[in-house]
Amino acid sequence: MKKYFFLIIIFCFGVKKLHCQQKEIPSFSFTSIGNKLYDNKKISNKVVVFNFWYPACSPCIQELPALDSLRMNYKKNKNVIFLAVSVQGSKNFVTVFSKRKQMKYDVIVSDYELANKIGVDSYPTNIVINKQGFITFIESGYKENIREILIEEIEKNLKE
Repeated sequence: MKKYFFLIIIFCFGVKKLHCQQKEIPSFSFTSIGNKLYDNKKISNKVVVFNFWYPACSPCIQELPALDSLRMNYKKNKNVIFLAVSVQGSKNFVTVFSKRKQMKYDVIVSDYELANKIGVDSYPTNIVINKQGFITFIESGYKENIREILIEEIEKNLKE
């Protein structure tokens, strides 16, 4: 019984760390491949979903349909922003790739600067930022149910 209690404590602490420990999003300024400027001021008072990925990442590509479906779910909601940050590839390559894959997120080509500041070290990684600019959720690695996971987190943040 003590063994199971200890495992439950570890599990709850791990979940709490991912979902409850809030860290402010570092300053950033990007221009998407569609020439939209995104920075901390533009995302103020919005829920932001970041997807850190790169074109040669098979799990990243595998989750694209679910992420695109999620983006279309919130297409009319001006309080939610979806940004796909490619940490590798030239702007031209990523532009062609994202058009070929018909990606619905606004795509940004960046180096690892923001990913490193946040602590992203595996791909894909999805992050949700609340309206106050704090990271409320980080999920790394491919998840078959990423759409449902992110909907739950987005809805929670929209209510706050």
